[in-house]
Amino acid sequence: MFVGPVEIAGYYGRLAAALNGIGVDAVSVDLGEHRFHYGRAEHDGFWIKAAMRAERGWTASRGRPAPLRLHRWLARVAARVGLLAWAVTRFDAFIFGYGTTLLFTRELALLRLLRKRLVFVFNGSDARPPYIDGADMAASRGTTIDDCIRLARRKKALIRRIERYADAIVSLPTFSHFFERPVVDYLRIGTPWSSADASTDPADGDEEIRILHSPSDPEVKGSDLIRAIVEAMRAAGQPLRLVELRDVPNKAVRAEIARADFVVDQAFSDTPMAVFAAEAAAAGVPAIVGSYAWPELRRLYPDKSLPPVEGCHPDELTAAIQRLSSDREHRLALRKRARAFVETEWAPEKVAERYLTILRGETPESWLFDPKEVRYLHGVGLPEERTREIVGAILLRAGREALQLTDKPVLEQAFVDFANGR
Repeated sequence: MFVGPVEIAGYYGRLAAALNGIGVDAVSVDLGEHRFHYGRAEHDGFWIKAAMRAERGWTASRGRPAPLRLHRWLARVAARVGLLAWAVTRFDAFIFGYGTTLLFTRELALLRLLRKRLVFVFNGSDARPPYIDGADMAASRGTTIDDCIRLARRKKALIRRIERYADAIVSLPTFSHFFERPVVDYLRIGTPWSSADASTDPADGDEEIRILHSPSDPEVKGSDLIRAIVEAMRAAGQPLRLVELRDVPNKAVRAEIARADFVVDQAFSDTPMAVFAAEAAAAGVPAIVGSYAWPELRRLYPDKSLPPVEGCHPDELTAAIQRLSSDREHRLALRKRARAFVETEWAPEKVAERYLTILRGETPESWLFDPKEVRYLHGVGLPEERTREIVGAILLRAGREALQLTDKPVLEQAFVDFANGR
């Protein structure tokens, strides 16, 4: 089984390791250079190494003269073609991450012709409409409304192409607006983590409370808001210490998690337990997750199957931090529940077995979600007023068709009403 060709917060490397752990011949290929240095497998294969070198060369050519860029691009494509030729002779199935493939989705028809099983896993910004995604539309990005409209059109076209060829798609309902066919609910599959990833038992302070925040993108994660809340609480005399880690290797993050009383994941999430929160849970450290999505998530998961975190509305972050800081009994109870959840529901071998179930074409109906049921409007990384402003500007500039939701008239109308303050 081929897993890749990207890495997102260690997910795909861990998945390949879990598959190998249950007896599947799986290889994780990461053609990028992840800035947080998640563990990556060492490969002896010629074409894997060649493709990785070519990718580094292409990345290094940014800003260089056009002839060099063209040369590096051709070398990149040639290496990927070689890697694909090797892969189709080696693997029966492909798990592609973050909407990427070896030849930019152009090989999908060939892979289907060769009867390869294809599963696409979406992690967030690869699927989420750009007009509700802070990664695209945070103020510092400088993305115009016209840019946003083009991004939405391209993303919708890419998803349609993938839907045409994929045997299965794994995504989270809260960012599955653009899909048209049923998707496998990401939460039913899980993130492969275990308490074995934590080398020591976490600390729990009786005096100063140690809070960890480790944003991959401070603006999108709401770091300014989180920092301001903790500083105000400290100024009021509360014994809190906020440790903020940025652009450090994942090894350093794991070490700091073990010293924390709890972590604050982000202020404007659409995922109940993203990778950082799951990593903390595996170490027995509870997480606060601010999100506008909690009412929608509780509607979608009435069976209480949501991962155990301290979930709150973005406007209630102060209260959530206050509760975990002052209520030690609650903090320790949440710690136990979070750790037990990842050890059981998201145990690596269970996640791997679920992917095998999908690849065998035996996906239970209970794992599937119809994108027509999406009702979530706020996205991720943006305050409500900013999202409303963006959607309203798109409607004024290009009409409701620019939302790329004509196949979902109820959701489309909900965005129109949202933009108009209804």
